[in-house]
Amino acid sequence: LDEVAEIPPQAQVKLLRVLQEGAFQPLGSNETVKVNVRIISATHQPLKQLVADHRFREDLYYRLRVLDVRLPPLRERRGDIPVLVEHFLGRFSAERRITGLTPRAWAVLLHHAWPGNVRELEHAIHHACVLAGGGEIDAHHLPDELADVDPDDASLPLDGGIQPLATALREFEREYLQRALDAFGGNRTRTAEKLGISRKNLWEKLRTHGLKPAGDGRAED
Repeated sequence: LDEVAEIPPQAQVKLLRVLQEGAFQPLGSNETVKVNVRIISATHQPLKQLVADHRFREDLYYRLRVLDVRLPPLRERRGDIPVLVEHFLGRFSAERRITGLTPRAWAVLLHHAWPGNVRELEHAIHHACVLAGGGEIDAHHLPDELADVDPDDASLPLDGGIQPLATALREFEREYLQRALDAFGGNRTRTAEKLGISRKNLWEKLRTHGLKPAGDGRAED
């Protein structure tokens, strides 16, 4: 349930009943339907304050807040940007054959303040994929909202603990390769297939990063 704070009062009552009784009555039906679900809800608003202001039901608040996870804004976890960019590229670039991003584009993405958080990043990558049409995405393919960053200004401060781009990308690749190897029990053939690269290319990357397959490092393919 995204933006759960926006649920109107009447709907809050119905949602609370579902959570309490594990059942609901479909619209236009006289039958009660049993449900066994887990609810993940999200909001950018301070729910506790909304409860105090009588704008959100207190009983529903505590029903939903079994496990509370605060996700920091994207500007405070810029190390996630490469992972998210790769995810969105996989979603939007298939038909357009986007091959990657230029260093100038990466510089903009890593330095932008991202007031719109992950949704803004998703929009930026979608916009760039459409505008680029193919090949590499450059800084000028990104939305105008990202023009607050000059990709040619090498003196831009890297706040939030951000490392130089080359270092960040190298560390991301190393961690991603290790996770892929672990997922396939060190099997290099399956890992290479999943990553969409050749075994030779994978082996070269493993040597570059000093990585070994899981276990004793001798997992055969």
